[in-house]
Amino acid sequence: MDNCDLEKLSVSGGKLHPDFSPEVTDYRVTVESSVNKVSLDLLTSDCGASYSICFGDGSSTIQLDDGVNRVQVEVVAEDGTVKKYRVDVTKLSAKVAVLSDLTVDGDIPLHPAFCAKHFEYNIIVPFHCSAVTLLPKVPDKNMKFAVNGADGSQPVPVTVGDTVVEISVGSADGSNSQVYTVLVTRELIPLAVTFTDGKQQLDYECPVSLNAFYRPVSINHSDPKHTFSTPYIEMLARRSRVDPLSGCPLGDGWEVVELDLDREMSATPVKCFFAYRGDSLQYEDGGSPLHSLDQAAVHYASAIRLRSKEARLHFLLGLVLEEQHYATEMYGLQRKADRHRDELSDAKSTARHDEILAVCKLHGFLGTPTAERRLQALDREYQQLKEQGQSGKADYLQTLYIWLAKQTGKESGSAVRDEESQGAVRHALLKYLDAWSLSPDSWEYNLHSGLALRPLHPALRFFTGLALLQQEQKASEDTEKEAALFLQQGLEHFVSQRCSKSWSEPDPSETLSGLNAQFLRGLLTLGQLQQRNTLSGEAMSAEQVYHTYVALPKKSNLKCKPGRVVMHHSKTLRLFCVCARNAISVAVLTAQSASRCVCSGSVSAQLEWVLLDAHFALLRGLIQEGERQAKVVGAAEGQQRLVARRCRALTALIRLTSISPCQELLDMQERACQLAVVTTPRDSHALGLLGLAQLAQYGNDPKSDRSKEALADACLSFQASIELENAAQSGEPPEQLSKQRWWQDRQEADKQSTSQPKGAKSGAGRGRGGPGHGRATAAVTKAPAPAPAHPQAPVRGGKAAANRPAAKIPAARGRAEAAAKPEGPAKPSNNATKPQLPANKSKQAGCPDAGETAEGVSESSGPPVGERVAASGPTNRSSHVSRLGLARALSRSADAQDEAQRLYREVIAMAPGIHDAYIELVQLLEPSDPQAAVEVYCMFPLRPVAEQSFDDAFISGEIVRMLMALEKYDHPQLDCSLVAYGKVMGLSSIEKYIDILEVKSMPRLLKSVYARIHDRQEDDEDLQDFFKFKCWI
Repeated sequence: MDNCDLEKLSVSGGKLHPDFSPEVTDYRVTVESSVNKVSLDLLTSDCGASYSICFGDGSSTIQLDDGVNRVQVEVVAEDGTVKKYRVDVTKLSAKVAVLSDLTVDGDIPLHPAFCAKHFEYNIIVPFHCSAVTLLPKVPDKNMKFAVNGADGSQPVPVTVGDTVVEISVGSADGSNSQVYTVLVTRELIPLAVTFTDGKQQLDYECPVSLNAFYRPVSINHSDPKHTFSTPYIEMLARRSRVDPLSGCPLGDGWEVVELDLDREMSATPVKCFFAYRGDSLQYEDGGSPLHSLDQAAVHYASAIRLRSKEARLHFLLGLVLEEQHYATEMYGLQRKADRHRDELSDAKSTARHDEILAVCKLHGFLGTPTAERRLQALDREYQQLKEQGQSGKADYLQTLYIWLAKQTGKESGSAVRDEESQGAVRHALLKYLDAWSLSPDSWEYNLHSGLALRPLHPALRFFTGLALLQQEQKASEDTEKEAALFLQQGLEHFVSQRCSKSWSEPDPSETLSGLNAQFLRGLLTLGQLQQRNTLSGEAMSAEQVYHTYVALPKKSNLKCKPGRVVMHHSKTLRLFCVCARNAISVAVLTAQSASRCVCSGSVSAQLEWVLLDAHFALLRGLIQEGERQAKVVGAAEGQQRLVARRCRALTALIRLTSISPCQELLDMQERACQLAVVTTPRDSHALGLLGLAQLAQYGNDPKSDRSKEALADACLSFQASIELENAAQSGEPPEQLSKQRWWQDRQEADKQSTSQPKGAKSGAGRGRGGPGHGRATAAVTKAPAPAPAHPQAPVRGGKAAANRPAAKIPAARGRAEAAAKPEGPAKPSNNATKPQLPANKSKQAGCPDAGETAEGVSESSGPPVGERVAASGPTNRSSHVSRLGLARALSRSADAQDEAQRLYREVIAMAPGIHDAYIELVQLLEPSDPQAAVEVYCMFPLRPVAEQSFDDAFISGEIVRMLMALEKYDHPQLDCSLVAYGKVMGLSSIEKYIDILEVKSMPRLLKSVYARIHDRQEDDEDLQDFFKFKCWI
């Protein structure tokens, strides 16, 4: 009687959303633009109920207009109960161009979720994805769409980095179109990219990661263009909104996205990441490492029979057994007979099976036991024979065990092979435990016993190797080789996981992680070992270790189980020849991890130390490489250019680091700047950076014995930089360099090297990668540190660092040159906003000329001083950097205050947006002429209040402070400065000034300031009430 539900509701020409249900009353239907009418098909659940259509003429045929047509169906039950259903039928206009849905093949999510009225999206795909397929849907079959100009949904190739995909959809009548943009970000390849062309390798190198650009962006209006990878420049810009290489302020729209460069790099040939693998090796009969290991096992076993109580023999036998296991399971070494698995005749195989069954009966396994039972019986019999001292029979049983496991492996596959692996490792563990029981106080036996308990734990192996190198006594050569292998195997595991398609972001507690500074320190330690060629044969060089990790890909022919291979015999060193090596930059990994640290704390500081040390280690490697290329003119010039570029990159990183200034950091900065000047002594920018480093040394400890010399050297470097502006970089070094002690010492070393007869020095041979000795060494590497106490290669985490107190790393922001600035009022931190993706062509504020060369960096370096030939080369540009540095240096002297003020004014004229120039000039002027100091601040080009940063607010606050102190209440800058300072820093920051103005009866000024801070008119009704309450009116 009271049933007023519909049993059926459908609309011709469209589908209901949601699907019909009697309990649901609201529905939507969308029809194409060509549909002019639809029909409703209705049926009530109760035959006694009736319905009526409240639309148009009330018939079931609905005439449609463009847009939404709201149809209401009223159902009345027999007892008069009424229920209303509503159907919104939307007829698409023929002029509308929209998508109804947009998805990505492979269930890759869109960000944000699709909405027809939102036209910009982005997606992130893994590094191994080379193409994406977008699947647009249109609501009208007469609408056409195209993806990047191609009809239909075709796979779109994506570059490493950002790829813009445009989906154009046209209206049904063709009169309108709409473009949906999808930004596809392909994740960074976790491998170091090496281009086939050396010039391209240099052109495409990011100054921070020292790897190929990833999502490159350039600094707007930088000349020459300064390009960085997006994650790293955003990290540096958050700390200081300046160009890292030139020091110029970053104006609005400073970030220019280089999509064309992304496409250009993707089309450039690169070297195969796995080219170094080569083919498998074959050994002469009797020359295989496995043969050497078998012989060693036999000899150790024989020695144990003669001297069973000697712990060392048991320990060495355990090492050999473990070596045998990992030589076959990890490095894939096999005997030819083992590969074919048919070395035994049928008769011998039957005899061995009978022997195994006999052993099974002895242990209660009757009949035909399973393979697992047979292996258990053999293991038990082996243990009993070892307890009885019957080593010979026990060794034979071990042979039966291995043979049975391999035979069973044909049927049961990897599961039984794993059981075999565990059995072999277990036998090695037993020998370690034997050695430990005989000598429980030995740390070495304890260490290897614990390691054997968890032999496949990669992190344990990695940090065991690191621990072996950090003992109080110096590690022996064999220990260094063993430790290097441990470190290498840990990296194999890390990169195999990182390169896997199933890789996901690791847990923060994961030890083998790019966020673990100790893990990254292990990589640098491995690089230090390789500088001494610790791993011979085809093992990676030191540069490869600094620049690469060891790994296996997911689909490799080699079975990779992180294991330990201890090389105690010369022939087993050949194992390294089959060790797969896969490139991934240490600097890349560290830079990625550092860029993920949002705040500046101890974690980010530790990661940045690793990044700086990696940069410095690679810089030294380049210098050593330059020694071998000294006689090749073209190669030497290219190497010198790269050295100068790396020096500038390292210096920029040190300037913008979050590490608190310390002597170690300053020494590294000064050393890098000296190397840049040695490479190109007439580069004005390099000389300016050297002056900044020397000034920072003075500022770190002004009372030290060397402070006066550092300050004098800084002045000389700045003067040389200014004199060389607009001059060619080629020619003789400037006279100011010859007055500095470190340069004099280098010249003396050059003369001594030149005066020695050829061949007087002998060094490591070139055949094993040892560095050659030649003129380039004197030109670059023999420049001593400025003082004997300064380390030539500051590296944290090694043994040298362990003997001195570690520098404190507070969470506060600090820069290496911060100590060089004169003391003064604290300045609020910069509130840097995140850069936007679209390029903006606005010019950088206050920096018309960057302190760079016209054609890159240092293209004219060459032999030592005295052998340089004048030639045409790039020209130095004018820059404010050297003048600002010289002004800071001269401001330390009471006799040079006037000259310092003149230089500060030159800086303001050249770069009006440099806050420090105004602040430091005012500090010089205020004690003697505060009115002139105010006028200096008033010269600063302040932006509109809504666009001002905290640095700008500091200038406004200083103007207010000084004018209030001078009681210049009618000064034209007081009103606007109070408003700017109050809006940026908040009303609480100007409360004390408001109180003073109230006492001085300045109501007109107070009303104006208060109204403008709140963006209201003075005659606003609410403000008038407030002014009355404050008695300002």
